[in-house]
Amino acid sequence: MSTNLDKINFTSAEPLKKCVTDITEIKAKDGKLYVSAIFDCFDAVVLGLAMDTNMKASLCEQTLANAVRSYPALRGAV
Repeated sequence: MSTNLDKINFTSAEPLKKCVTDITEIKAKDGKLYVSAIFDCFDAVVLGLAMDTNMKASLCEQTLANAVRSYPALRGAV
């Protein structure tokens, strides 16, 4: 299923109420690095970040754990 991203509201009137995530692949001479981040739609602050050489579920789990460690109010958000 394809979603038209132009029609999604990526803003929030309050911090820590709406978040988005992204994974970026960075090519290196010796392989690939995957960077996963969670952003707050209120002010685009990076709430959590993790990096790994693979794109397994553990990368996303670590990103979320890092966000909750820094912002305990996110606990239970997912």
